[in-house]
Amino acid sequence: MSTALADSGEYIGQSGHSYRIERVLQEEKFHPRRVCLATAGDRKFILKYIHTVNYEDLQEIYNRLRGDANHVRLVQDTIPEKSMFVFEYYTDHLLNLAQKDLPLKVKKKILKHALCRIAELHDQDIVHTDIKPVNVFIDWKGDRDGIVIDRVQLGDLEDAAHIPPGSHMIGKQVGNRMWRSPEAHAEGPVNKPSDIFSFALVVSLS
Repeated sequence: MSTALADSGEYIGQSGHSYRIERVLQEEKFHPRRVCLATAGDRKFILKYIHTVNYEDLQEIYNRLRGDANHVRLVQDTIPEKSMFVFEYYTDHLLNLAQKDLPLKVKKKILKHALCRIAELHDQDIVHTDIKPVNVFIDWKGDRDGIVIDRVQLGDLEDAAHIPPGSHMIGKQVGNRMWRSPEAHAEGPVNKPSDIFSFALVVSLS
């Protein structure tokens, strides 16, 4: 069982690891949201508050993916009494990296990897519903030859849903309004093609 040490800015996950909060990256009061950068030893992690209403459902989504989705950013640890998930830290995301003058081959590599990550979700009948550049996480480094991509993973599955074959999500405007599909805008039947539409927008603007 995990415990929180609020006064010291440390949380103990169910794994037994101690996470020290370095800084708060995002915090919203109206729609409860808190994202923190934390360290455990010499490693960095992201601690993210998940609304208690969604906590168990989202945990089930991640458990469904575990072992079958090697390139989706999965939960590394949990802090249940704080309703927090622990994720690996990535140095950047596509929205920021796309502002740089990237060679075409680097862009293609990132987008190809991102599409493969979407396919991993779809293979498990999970629809992301919120495909956008900030949800494509990237580890990269610079050298004399330019930018070298180490890892690309798809993350932020808070709005993801398991949609069995023959079913659809109806009655909900899912995803960011800048990147959502026409059917998502219309609260119509959302399914795997909706993710692909959003990904096409990402490609066109990368």
